[in-house]
Amino acid sequence: MATAMLLRLVLVAAVSTTAAEDEDPVVSSTAAEAVKPVAITCKDTPGWANGWSGCAWLHGGKDPTLCRPTPNASWPSTMGWTCDYYRQQGLCGMATEIKEIRATARGQFHNYPEKNCCGCEAQDDTTCNRQTGKTCSFSICGYSQGPSYCHNLSSCLCLPGHCADSEGICSLMVKKPVKTGSPVSTPQTEECRDTPGWSNLWSGCAYQPGGKDTAWCKVTPGGQWPSTMGWTCEYYRAKGLCQKGTMKNFSKGALHNYPEFNCCGCRTPTSTTCNRNTGGSCLLGLCDASRGPTVCDPVTHKCMCQEGHCGSTNGVCTLNVEVHETAAELQKEAAGEATAAGVSAATAATHIGKSVRERVIAGATAAGDAAIRAGLPLQVAATSAADAAGAAAPHAYASPQDAADAVAAWVKSQAQKSRVTHREQTEIVAKAAARAAEKAARGSWLRQDQIEYATQAAAMKAAIECGLPSEEAARLAATVLHRNASTVGATSVKQITDDDAPSSSDGHSNRMKWAAALIVVILAVVGCGVLAYKNGSTRRNSGRYGGGSGHEDELRGFTDGDSSD
Repeated sequence: MATAMLLRLVLVAAVSTTAAEDEDPVVSSTAAEAVKPVAITCKDTPGWANGWSGCAWLHGGKDPTLCRPTPNASWPSTMGWTCDYYRQQGLCGMATEIKEIRATARGQFHNYPEKNCCGCEAQDDTTCNRQTGKTCSFSICGYSQGPSYCHNLSSCLCLPGHCADSEGICSLMVKKPVKTGSPVSTPQTEECRDTPGWSNLWSGCAYQPGGKDTAWCKVTPGGQWPSTMGWTCEYYRAKGLCQKGTMKNFSKGALHNYPEFNCCGCRTPTSTTCNRNTGGSCLLGLCDASRGPTVCDPVTHKCMCQEGHCGSTNGVCTLNVEVHETAAELQKEAAGEATAAGVSAATAATHIGKSVRERVIAGATAAGDAAIRAGLPLQVAATSAADAAGAAAPHAYASPQDAADAVAAWVKSQAQKSRVTHREQTEIVAKAAARAAEKAARGSWLRQDQIEYATQAAAMKAAIECGLPSEEAARLAATVLHRNASTVGATSVKQITDDDAPSSSDGHSNRMKWAAALIVVILAVVGCGVLAYKNGSTRRNSGRYGGGSGHEDELRGFTDGDSSD
């Protein structure tokens, strides 16, 4: 600790001294970044599978970390074996070691695992990627990318010694070996070189001032003055058109044959440490899996390496990436992947007809085992198992307590293999059970009081099954749930032993029932009244217009009276 503090003080003092001498804050920032370590790790191509959909019916096919499920589908709809399967079977080495995959398990038939899985093949050199991303199948490379040439009538590559950036522009900086007396060490320095043979294509330069200077006005090869090809890079620098990496807007671009990409001093050098160009095109389809982790640029339709991955001159993206995340972020990412594996396993168990308990057990086990394989500690693995079981419980028709029991059983089996005390084991089990029960209860759309009860009951049951008395279990549950111990114990005991006692929620439920019954009675009375009214109206209308006895008798009476008179 003291050594680390002393080293930090020395670095701070050195940076401060440099800043004080140069009076430039950029220098101190650069020095601070230079001593900042950057970790390099290998990451598989996300979502890769070898395309063998029949893996679901083979040994290990029910493990979603080995046999990848089809997105938005259920087992046995699968996409093939994953990179974890290749490493588990010994076809590839682990992420920290390289084991060349055998010829019968690589290539196009297996969807190129050697280009997508860590440990299957040594990674290509990406320190100088010469791919510009421009094709020359139906055109020439020209000077729009800087010093480049057409390679095999397919892609434009930078000239040897020049490297391209992610925009596809070839850098003018080249490495030059330094001659020393020692044959062992060969240090290198960088120097800027103009694109050989470049000119701005203004053939009328021969008749302008300075046009007779062949260093300024380039003579056509095989010809003689005044047959010229345009002004050279020397002319641009001599006339002040290029100064310290900048140039006038009126003197650059396609009209002037891109002097900013071909002449030293006309453009500030850009970083070529990670060029994501692969040279592939996705205009008529997808990027080929042989290029590794790629993504199709929707604007340029170029196959680019995914963020963090760098390309090589061979057109393959490396699996090695710079890790800028903290350990907590890496843990969170691995835990999320383990949880997803657990949910997939529970879904597969549901579709093959497993029992309710077996479904949540499959989810908790798959998630926990995946987290352990990823090197996560038991506490984090228990959280992943709890999240998987809790998320799978509603779809598996399991109760919150079923999810809690499945997680508790897995954690206890793993705790026995690790060096943790009985108290630590009980805390981990109780926390995982409570988390699984809470997640399952929320996924089942229970009321808040029901969610709290399920969480408390799961934590207390797990603690009691680990051998704690009821009072200690209540205190542990309070610690897990961050609540008052007496409240947790009293609430749990009351709800367990006094199930028949009416609660506020029961009273509210009874009032709702009485209100519903009253509404039904009112609707029945109103309906009967309407029906009676309609029947009476029908009878009156029938007697008035239907030829009934009433009016006929009256008319007959009047007729008889008239005849008698």
